Amino acid sequence: MRTLTLIPNLTLMPILTLIPTVGTVSRQIGKQGYKEAFKDSLAAFQAASALAPSTFALRISVAEGFQSLERHDEAILAYRECLRINPTALKPANDLGLYLHGLGLYQVTS
Repeated sequence: MRTLTLIPNLTLMPILTLIPTVGTVSRQIGKQGYKEAFKDSLAAFQAASALAPSTFALRISVAEGFQSLERHDEAILAYRECLRINPTALKPANDLGLYLHGLGLYQVTS
């Protein structure tokens, strides 16, 4: 059995530049067909994050992909995983808060 040795961030960088982002896909094809086109990108980000599980940028992309595909439970878990990796990161905290607010899944405390 062959094993793959991965040099963090170095080996994945050429791959990551080929994967379209949410914004790129939506600009190229518009709303129609957006979800279908992004499924492949999400699969690529998931595969890459499996190889480098602590790579924050990959985890954010996975969370955004789930959100874009309206896979709510997976998106919430992915955002929380981003915060586990980097608890002080503002983007996933903000994105998760806005996402939960948009879904009506939040509790106002006083």
